[in-house]
Amino acid sequence: MALGPRPERLASALAVLGADATLADAATLAALDRPEAVRAADALIGANVLGLEEPLRFAHPLVRAAV
Repeated sequence: MALGPRPERLASALAVLGADATLADAATLAALDRPEAVRAADALIGANVLGLEEPLRFAHPLVRAAV
């Protein structure tokens, strides 16, 4: 993934936490503050890694497996 370290950390945290992860939980696990986590999530959504719905979910199970 070439999105940078913060989106990569957030994606990894979401993969570990599973389908019902909240942004707050993933941010805590990824050691990101709220604004960093929001920007990271926006980058992941823009790259079609995450879908638009809450709770945050990967766009496809294969994407989650790749992360």
